[in-house]
Amino acid sequence: MITGTRIRTAGESDFAGLLELAAEVEHWFGPMVAEPGFHRALRTHLGRSTALVAETADGALVGGLLFAPAADSPGPGPAPGPGSAPVPGPAAVPGPDGARGPAVPVDRPSPDRESAEGPVHHVDWLVISERARGTGVGRALLARALERFAPAPATVEVITFGADHPGAVTSGARVFYERLGFTPGPAADPGPEGGSRQLYRLRRTG
Repeated sequence: MITGTRIRTAGESDFAGLLELAAEVEHWFGPMVAEPGFHRALRTHLGRSTALVAETADGALVGGLLFAPAADSPGPGPAPGPGSAPVPGPAAVPGPDGARGPAVPVDRPSPDRESAEGPVHHVDWLVISERARGTGVGRALLARALERFAPAPATVEVITFGADHPGAVTSGARVFYERLGFTPGPAADPGPEGGSRQLYRLRRTG
């Protein structure tokens, strides 16, 4: 990572910095910065202490992650949609360390909170600033989230590009998650731009 970068829990004072990170990837995933639903999602995670940020020695935010532990995940039935979603998703993160990743709030699969592999958690949003892409920040954010929120045994899910989506190769999102042990699952609802999405799962056994 960039020398002096640390991973920490995000607070309300990081709200503006997280919006700046979102602004860097709106050209990929559509508007977020001006979306009230996205603002509510960020504040929900900040209030629950389920948002992490990567901060450089000079105080700049170069990465952010929103994680939904099983206790905060929606129960059976459809998840809240845009404008009312408690979390934004999907997280589509490219590059060998998770370069870019968010989309505006969308529905996500709502599996049972418990499975044979333990509780089911969700990565809702993961984004890395352009200056920090390729430095390991994305991997470090996800590792901290798993350590803190998803001790084994557990299942962690994330929605990313489908295999036929143009961004699947360009972004490197699927490769990023596969290198961290996630495996492809069923198709998810299309993204706001109409492109395909797919669920990825990580089984944590110990």
